[in-house]
Amino acid sequence: MKHLFGVFFIWMATLAHSQIATVLNPSDPRQVQLPYNRLIQPAGNQIFFGDASQENHALDAVLSPDGKWLAVEERFSIVFINTADNKVAFVLRNTAQPQLIGGMNTYSGIIWHSAKDGPEVYWSVVGRNNRSYVASAKWNGIKAEFGRIFQYHPEQDAETALPNEILITKESRREYLYVVLNGNNKVIKQDLNSGDTIWVTDPGVAPYGITLASDKLYVTNWAGRHPLDDDKDIAGIPWSAARVNNKTGGSTREGSVTVIKPSNGKILKEIIVGLHPNEIISDREGKYVYLTNSNSDNITVINTLTDEIDETISVRLQPEINPFFGDSPNGLCLSSDEKTLFVANGMDNALAVIKLKERGLPTDVNLFSKVEGFLPTGAYPSAVTMSGNGNLYVSNLEAATARLGIHNSSTTNLIFNSHNMLASVSVIPSGCIRDLKAYTDTVIALNDLSRALSGREKPRESVKPKPVPDRIGEPSLFKHVVYIIKENRTYDQVLDDMKQGNGDPGICTYGSEITPNTHKLAEEFLLLDNFHVSGKCSAEGHQWTDASIVTDYIEKI
Repeated sequence: MKHLFGVFFIWMATLAHSQIATVLNPSDPRQVQLPYNRLIQPAGNQIFFGDASQENHALDAVLSPDGKWLAVEERFSIVFINTADNKVAFVLRNTAQPQLIGGMNTYSGIIWHSAKDGPEVYWSVVGRNNRSYVASAKWNGIKAEFGRIFQYHPEQDAETALPNEILITKESRREYLYVVLNGNNKVIKQDLNSGDTIWVTDPGVAPYGITLASDKLYVTNWAGRHPLDDDKDIAGIPWSAARVNNKTGGSTREGSVTVIKPSNGKILKEIIVGLHPNEIISDREGKYVYLTNSNSDNITVINTLTDEIDETISVRLQPEINPFFGDSPNGLCLSSDEKTLFVANGMDNALAVIKLKERGLPTDVNLFSKVEGFLPTGAYPSAVTMSGNGNLYVSNLEAATARLGIHNSSTTNLIFNSHNMLASVSVIPSGCIRDLKAYTDTVIALNDLSRALSGREKPRESVKPKPVPDRIGEPSLFKHVVYIIKENRTYDQVLDDMKQGNGDPGICTYGSEITPNTHKLAEEFLLLDNFHVSGKCSAEGHQWTDASIVTDYIEKI
């Protein structure tokens, strides 16, 4: 009865086969096949950087006030890029500061500050033993040196205070530092000079982003408002309770923006927005704020005069055939004339280009903001900013993924590991906007969403059984499938010694003597030697195998 059973292995790792071609289409060297069954073909150029011995990620990026420098918040360092030649000028590693040895920078929040003795950058970092800091560094155009360090301690059940986005303002001739503490569910205001705490307030559950507009602070909360005492649909996220929807498997049921008075920390209003609100920015005059709702695939626009939602803009790719969430907008910026909004759609590997409606017109004028097209980026764009000459700089969280091979004396093939990858920033020239239609077609082709249509086709009657049916619901030759998840191991590491496959025994680490059961199952049932999976490591892999999607939160952690 062997034909009634199917055994399927999935490795949650970087490469299913180490001899994967970096360039899929020889006629277009920019097109790259990722190890987890995706293609990228970034517009413009990518700047790669990072320590080859670590897992590098470009988390956030910000241009200096004069536009000459791009400061990138990489996982273990701050990278300074000269915008004149788009080359890395200096790398400031966390290990150069004793307090930050072993520290990793948090999800986003790097900013420039114009101090009396020259420009400096501030960013958030978590060091050893979950110690949380906001660090600063002086920049003289040649090198950076660490400056002041502010430390934050966990409160209540939190294991770490987890600082995230930060803001520096000047009020009544004094400068103040605002820090969002994602772990503590707090926003703190400090005197930048003395470090003294002015006030602390609780904006909501898992606060993330912050901006100042119309003399008010706006803070995004990943998990929305705190649940009421009689709310029975709650769950931990992980250090406090959040409002959840039990009909959708216990996911959070709201996101929110909290409006705060800067002088005393008083909460003025809570605004319900989409799910998992992330980055938030304001226009120059502070009339409107814009924020990304990563699990709702849309943008919320808030009128700061009324603190009401002015508009909700969908950034979904091909919504006419794609009703499922998964574009994951998580970064945004306005063009210099503030007529265009650029949104980093992480899962689409693209920027959504939105033509904003003309605000302030009579209410009978039916105008809406609309997505005009998409620009392809590196893997999972996480932040975007625009220079004075119109060039876009995009930090790519996953860049081109794990492509740093390790040499082994027993073979000429390289060994790959999911934790050896460079970070990247895409530089997209202003002229690319003129080719937006062609770039949009590229993004559509790379995402291959037509498969979403085939997945919804109704099963046909009187169809003969086959191992893998053409449509969901049609008969299969298999009665049962044993689904085995092999965590954090590649095909190369376990099955490259099998002669039936296209492998290399020289890079097989856990061969038949160590994994006899796996080998026996592969011998008797099925061997998949050039097969790509969706997740590159445990956190992503479990989500892909159990839910067929990975959220922005998982990508960021």
